Amino acid sequence: MDLNWGGDPEGGESLQQFTLRTLDGFRAVLDLGTEILIVAHGGNYAVLLAAFGLPLNGPRVVKNAEPIRLTKDGSGAEGWAAEFL
Repeated sequence: MDLNWGGDPEGGESLQQFTLRTLDGFRAVLDLGTEILIVAHGGNYAVLLAAFGLPLNGPRVVKNAEPIRLTKDGSGAEGWAAEFL
């Protein structure tokens, strides 16, 4: 099944709305300032990795609930690194 990421489904959420909602949720959690476990769908992970300036593929395409360790002071554009576990 091919998804049209550029389309706005009737009665559904646009990609922009999805991205903003996802970032708002992650921001609220990350503002807690401690070690946090986030379990999410692959699309949510893609938004998070892109926001941190990290590659979306890593060693493989990001899957739902895939364990990824994000650490500050890494090599990403925003100072983050992602380790696919």
